[in-house]
This record gives sequence, C-alpha cells and structure tokens, in this order.
Amino acid sequence: MWVLGKAHEEGRETITVARGAVQGKPPHDLLKDAITTMLACGLADRAGAWVESAEVSSFRGIVAEREGDATPAEWSRLSPEPPLPAELLVGLKTVELELGESPDDPMIGALVEMRHVLWVPVQVYGQLRGVLFAGWRKRQAPLPRALLESVAAELALAMELEDERRLGRERHEDSRSVLAALASSQSPSEILAGIVKDCTDKEAHRSSLGAVFAAIGRFVDSSMTRKEPAGQRPPAFILPGIAATQRGFARWIAIR
Repeated sequence: MWVLGKAHEEGRETITVARGAVQGKPPHDLLKDAITTMLACGLADRAGAWVESAEVSSFRGIVAEREGDATPAEWSRLSPEPPLPAELLVGLKTVELELGESPDDPMIGALVEMRHVLWVPVQVYGQLRGVLFAGWRKRQAPLPRALLESVAAELALAMELEDERRLGRERHEDSRSVLAALASSQSPSEILAGIVKDCTDKEAHRSSLGAVFAAIGRFVDSSMTRKEPAGQRPPAFILPGIAATQRGFARWIAIR
C-alpha cells in the first residue's frame, strides 16, 4: 500500500504528470504524481486517481489523505458506473457535489467522511479512460477544480503518448515478423494467412478486442485468367486472397 508523505510541507518540488510521462514513468508512478499535485495545493482533504485497467469493468488507482494517513486497499478499485454521477460517466463533465446524511447519497468508499466532493473525467479521444477525485470534510469548501482539470488533461495526454508508443512497438514487431517471414521458406499464401490471422488474434492484441474480420488480397485483371478473345472479355477483376475471423481463417475469391 502506498502512503502519501506531506510533500507540500517538506518543500519538495512537485513533479507534474506531463513531466513524468516525458521521463517514461510507468502508469502507477504517474498516478502518484497526480495525487501529489492535487494534495500539495492544500485545498483537499483527500484525493483519488483511477485509470482503466486490464479488468474491463474496473478502474484501478490510488486514494490518499492530505495528512498522509493510510487508506483502505479496496479504495484502489473504482467501477465506472452508478453511483458515480451520470454527468461524469456519460457527459464526461466535471461534477461538484455537496453530500449529506441521506441514504440516497452515493455509497463509494472514497467518499467516507467527505461532505464536499469533486469528480473530474480523464477522457482520451472522447472516451472515459479514468477519473480524478478531490474531497473535503467541510461543506461549501473551495475545491481545486481548475487544478484537477489541468491534471486530468495531463494524464490524458500521458495516456495518449503511451498508446502511441505501444502502437509503435506493435508496428515495429509486425514489420520484423513480416520481414522474417519473407526471408524464410514460407510461401506467399502462408505469409498472408499469418498476417490476417494475427489481426484477429485476441492473445496477440491484449490491449484491444482485436478485429472481428480481416482480409488481404490483390486485384488481378480477369483477362489474365480468361481465354476469350479480347473483344469478348467482360470488364471484370478477380480479387483472390485470405480472410480471417476470430474463429478461424479461409481463402476467399471475390469477382466484380
């Protein structure tokens, strides 16, 4: 369990999420930087930062107290669903709430003892990829809205950067695999089959669902395959190749 020290009292320089991303810090360390930045301003009693994880139905992250007290381990998991506000989940908008003693108030672990809270979405390409939270034990307390939205934007940029780096690594590995296949004794058909099969292979693309259908082929002038005189040949093309689905692959031929 990670416990936040009193960074704002120790006078240490706060490392921003953007700087941490440029330095190549892992996602969990970027969350630590986000939490430290949110609490260092002294305008929140508690802060939380969660981002999407391998668990499709859950975000994982960190919740910390301004005074450095430990928080329950279960608070590190957040489900992106009600009772979180719909404006946050669907509208991707910052939501500020005053909480009371009503049983209708949302029951989320990180909200225990909080009376004034702020939820900020971390959105990448219009999708909810994470959530930031700040809470205060007093009602009508000023919360660092602008700061949290700035941190959320930096975290979103960091996630975009990591996505680009991951895609670059995958493309590099794909290129190396194709070059290795071309240098081997594999036939062109076997190479094409491997390419389309990889496109729909969930195990090869753990970061996404993978394609449901993929196909590869080339246009061939039908005159190359017909014996009719040139004046009698219809203007058609044959598109031979290989198609793949998540259940398997097969050769296919389309004519138009």
